Amino acid sequence: MAEWLPVDGVEGADIFAIINKPSITNSNAYLVRTPSQLLVFDPGASAAQIDALNAEIADVLAQTPRRTILFLTHAHFDHFGAVERLVTGSERPTTILHAAGALALREKDRHHTLAILYRDVVLPDLPVDAVLFDADPAPGLRREWRDGPDGALVQVELFPLHDGHEIEIYATPGHSTCSCTFRIGRHLIIGDVTFGASPGLAGLSGWSGDGLLYSTRLIRHLIERHDIATCWLGHGNALTGTAALSALAATEKQLSTLNGIAEMDEDRITLLRQFAVELLQEIERIFTLIGARLMLVALHLENLEEQQEAERLAKLLDVDDVETQIAEFRQFCRSFAQGGQPELSVAMKAAGTMGRLRRVLTDTESSMHSLASRAEHLIDAFLQTIRGLTFQANMERVALFELVGNLVRREQALPVSAEDFLAASDDADEFRRLLVINLSSGSVLRGCAIEISGGQDDAPFAGEVVTDGARFQNILLSTLETLASRSAAKAIAIDMAEQGGRITLHIAADGNGKGFPLIRARLYERAMEQIGGQFAVEADKIVIGFPLAAQTGRSADRRRLDEQEAG
Repeated sequence: MAEWLPVDGVEGADIFAIINKPSITNSNAYLVRTPSQLLVFDPGASAAQIDALNAEIADVLAQTPRRTILFLTHAHFDHFGAVERLVTGSERPTTILHAAGALALREKDRHHTLAILYRDVVLPDLPVDAVLFDADPAPGLRREWRDGPDGALVQVELFPLHDGHEIEIYATPGHSTCSCTFRIGRHLIIGDVTFGASPGLAGLSGWSGDGLLYSTRLIRHLIERHDIATCWLGHGNALTGTAALSALAATEKQLSTLNGIAEMDEDRITLLRQFAVELLQEIERIFTLIGARLMLVALHLENLEEQQEAERLAKLLDVDDVETQIAEFRQFCRSFAQGGQPELSVAMKAAGTMGRLRRVLTDTESSMHSLASRAEHLIDAFLQTIRGLTFQANMERVALFELVGNLVRREQALPVSAEDFLAASDDADEFRRLLVINLSSGSVLRGCAIEISGGQDDAPFAGEVVTDGARFQNILLSTLETLASRSAAKAIAIDMAEQGGRITLHIAADGNGKGFPLIRARLYERAMEQIGGQFAVEADKIVIGFPLAAQTGRSADRRRLDEQEAG
């Protein structure tokens, strides 16, 4: 239940906070009352929230008539979208915000305000009475230069309160060009600075990595210099000064990974939403396999009277928790389909789900490495895409024919041989470890007949391709498992051909490629593009292709000799 709290450092001032569960559709809202003023910060975009504000405002004004002032920490739609419902007595409030935000409101700029993220929204009319950080201070405000971080001077706008107190207003760009931070005594209202490097938010219109780094350092300086007790955020719970220092440091750390970030435009937002839905379905399949395999191993261990090891494995993956996380995401997607969520929120919800699932992966058994590796690569691909970064792949030259053959042989063999068990027979712990590895390594390909054909007349292909070998193996392995699970005869043919400067794999189960899941096919098409190849589902087969790498070494010499002999 929200209540009025005294503002440390400003006698006679109180603050009232409406805190929401974090969402990009609606911000927190704050009221500050003094004996002669009522200040409204970021009323938000929720009609219900504005109604709650109106009730509190009416109660305050009924006690003592006051001048009302509306401040925006920045001009993003979720911070002011329902402002036309705001009631502040017989007169509208005096509205004050950064000059760049005032221009965006006046021009109904859908990009600067991020209205592009929300379907069918109409920007409200919000007249601006005074602008901050314009060429000259607005009437009633004054401007000074103060010491900032590292000895630099920082411009500050000062708004008068009562009894000589003032609000210090600082430009804190990065999340947007018009972001501002407000110091009232030992309190800071900082908007969305701590979220500026978060997946999906970085790269939005007006975003700046350099600006955000400047702002995080400035706010940390303010916290330390003024012994700030509370930082009020645009989304989520307030932070103590100490906690805010940690959050700002974490933002700076995130920023170090965001070089070369792309702008978050409407096309990329739509792509991310589609990618999120596709990828979560694949992640769900992988975690289901991991969970089922762990439970099966635990059952085998119980039958072998290895109760302690069985209980340890059963606790390794909280299947119920994973299912709950994915079910929540499915519900979120349904809400989006019904118009209840903006497109970017689906991608951001997926990013949060990915992060939680990744933490689960850190505890999986080493024998689950193949499945866990696939899930990790999918999570990495999504998080890099949502941040707008160039996809980071470990590109290298690989002999494709050899790589495919080694993968098939590895998956069809038991990871631990009889000789390994014999060598560990005197070590109970090691023997148990090897037993768990073999029990949990069950592969659908182990009972499948896989024939690999192709190559030159007298040897496999000498040609190489450039790709991320580990990621390609994950895609190929998942493709083979999908076909094997749908093949009545459990037989797969892989035919490899080199022609026209390319190596192509034709993969079919029982002579056809029908029934391959569309969502998975689209995901693998994108993933293969990122590692230099192509993936396509045709009527009778799966086709994977790579351009040949530039010839070097012996194979190039051999080609030159062949050309000379032909000449």
